[in-house]
Amino acid sequence: MQLFSNVVRGLAGALEVHEARHRVISENLANVETPGYRARDVAFHDALENAFAGEGAAAARRAEPVVDTSTPVKLDGNSVDLDLETTRLSDNAFRIVTLSRLLAKEYAGMKETIEGLK
Repeated sequence: MQLFSNVVRGLAGALEVHEARHRVISENLANVETPGYRARDVAFHDALENAFAGEGAAAARRAEPVVDTSTPVKLDGNSVDLDLETTRLSDNAFRIVTLSRLLAKEYAGMKETIEGLK
């Protein structure tokens, strides 16, 4: 018997994938002026798809950072675009809040069900 539904496991896994992405974006911002630093991102879409395909949090643990080749490299060898990374961070934070609220609603529904059985 499964304690949590596929939806709860998927939401929890998606939340962990977004948290991993948040760490990587924060590292990019911390290295915005480091010569030779290449911006990274998480293989996000694959990890997110795996999280909802029944793998849950295990997908997040495999979400390895990869070099982001979509941003141009500056003369000092750094490829961090401050505007792009702050936009990504803001968008990712919004998604974390949304996933947290959805997960909280799922847990509230489970609590109501359990309390209704008393």
